[in-house]
Amino acid sequence: MSDKIQQSGTVTEIMDEQTFGTFTKREFVIEDTSGKFPKSYLFQCTKDNIAKIAELTVGQQVTVHFDIYCSNKNSTGRYFTNLSAWRIEAGEQGAAPVAATNGAEPDDLDVLPF
Repeated sequence: MSDKIQQSGTVTEIMDEQTFGTFTKREFVIEDTSGKFPKSYLFQCTKDNIAKIAELTVGQQVTVHFDIYCSNKNSTGRYFTNLSAWRIEAGEQGAAPVAATNGAEPDDLDVLPF
């Protein structure tokens, strides 16, 4: 098995930094639409890697290199899996979403059909 895991996609959400005692993390989500169905991935950055998220913008294409960690965080016996990003390669800024017009001219969009 390769120790190099990466995923490419479009940044869809960037969360605020969270602190729990001495532990600080920041999370972001990317979406991969290359397959038949879109897939979303939640990544977290900790320590020095948190600064890498400040350079991201929603809509930006990125490739995230990450490690997978699993731990038992509490006494319930539940296991939690984290995708811990350690390198983020920025791609092109995504184009702004275009509203569906169904072939109508911009002036026609102001007229409601009912």
